[in-house]
Amino acid sequence: MYILLYLIFVHMWYMGDAPIRWWWWRHLSCDVLIFFLIKLKLLDWQVYVFIGFLKYFQYYVGSSQSCQQSNLQISQAKTGKLVNGKPQWQATLTNTCNCVFADVILACQGFQTVEQIDPQILSKSGDDCTVDSSNAIAGHSTFQFTYTWDTSFPFTVKSAEIACS
Repeated sequence: MYILLYLIFVHMWYMGDAPIRWWWWRHLSCDVLIFFLIKLKLLDWQVYVFIGFLKYFQYYVGSSQSCQQSNLQISQAKTGKLVNGKPQWQATLTNTCNCVFADVILACQGFQTVEQIDPQILSKSGDDCTVDSSNAIAGHSTFQFTYTWDTSFPFTVKSAEIACS
């Protein structure tokens, strides 16, 4: 019995740093495992309640405390649209933790675009690009903008305020 509890706990803990695309699988696989253990009478329902508290603490409390600037990831892809003969790119900022990212500033020295970006979405000032402050990036969500240039630009997160509740 204690070995089963240990295995479930290790499964939840190890998967805690998994990418966002595995979030649903982490919880579903653990719940399915626990359901079958209860049905096979290998796990008592009181232990299931205890495991539920562990899951809550690990996901909603534990992971929010470990949010860092590196949890804000940037990916880019061509949209397939051409503007003035140049490809349009969609940049996506993905928040992979529970906390909110606000006042996000991207390093964008040398950034150029053929089409104007709405300053309400992204504004450039010197070597910094500021993500609109009214668009705080909530936990496990994304923020997107498009620009047009020959190649993708290597944006990096320069700074961001992290707010965990």
